[in-house]
Amino acid sequence: MESDDIEITVLYNDIPGDTRLETAHGLACLIEGKGSTILFDTGGDGHLLLDNMRKLGKDPKRIDIVQRAGEIRPGEIAVTLGGFHLKDSDESKVNAVIKALKDLGVKKMGCSHCTGGPQTEMFQKTWQNDFIPFGCGATLRLELPQ
Repeated sequence: MESDDIEITVLYNDIPGDTRLETAHGLACLIEGKGSTILFDTGGDGHLLLDNMRKLGKDPKRIDIVQRAGEIRPGEIAVTLGGFHLKDSDESKVNAVIKALKDLGVKKMGCSHCTGGPQTEMFQKTWQNDFIPFGCGATLRLELPQ
């Protein structure tokens, strides 16, 4: 891959492609390029995701976007959006994730599908007016820092 190229690899999906990989409902993509490796979503089963990554020769230790975003603009991660796969997690686990995101300087937060109802309420209570409703059909417009 040339340095200016970006490569997107589907790691997890219910639509088959590479016969070496196991499929399941959900999605995860690895985006590599421009000096960063981004994991976009995590599918529905962490063990399956990691197994598919291993089969494709993708190292999960190279995923760096949240940490890298904090390095590029310390304390200025404008927004974090996603399904955080916390629907079966207890309050202490959710509070630990919230604390980690706050410590990274996440300014705005939006939760989706697999975060869980009570868990999403915890995020909403923490971010208050900076919590973004992120349901199907939502449109988010962000002003980029100068």
